[in-house]
Amino acid sequence: MEDGQLAEFLIESPVFERFLSPYIKNLKLLGVDANIRIVDDAQYQSRREAFDYDILSSRFASDVTPGTGLRVFFGSASAKAPGSFNVSGVASPAIDALIEQVVAADSRKQLDVAGRALDRVLRAEHFWVPNWHKSNYWIAHWDRFGWPAIKPKYDRGIVDTWWYDSAKGN
Repeated sequence: MEDGQLAEFLIESPVFERFLSPYIKNLKLLGVDANIRIVDDAQYQSRREAFDYDILSSRFASDVTPGTGLRVFFGSASAKAPGSFNVSGVASPAIDALIEQVVAADSRKQLDVAGRALDRVLRAEHFWVPNWHKSNYWIAHWDRFGWPAIKPKYDRGIVDTWWYDSAKGN
């Protein structure tokens, strides 16, 4: 964004306003005339699918081990595909080549090297601004279940590791 340029931040819920307002304030301090536009779900989806936004608040999550899904989020082929998850519209031959190195990796070492190279290039593009992260889940449940003392490292494990505990069920 250049000095004095208008930037509209498209969100679908006023809930995110409290997270994004400080960011908007800081953009204004940098000379970017930014504002938040709250739209209904249908308009948000329509505008997101058509890439009709300046800035978009979106959740980004990936697999523990990166692979072909990277093409959907960062590949040139998905940059202009309506409804794609490449919300930044990034289209770079260098990024495409690094994605293919990640996908073609034959060992964990090759995957780590290719993944870190891709990460450095993606971060250098400055098209993504992390604004908040919650590293745990709030789950309300009826205390009739048992679960293992050691929980899965990268999963909530609800369906896979919980069981009905008849001692608690009464």
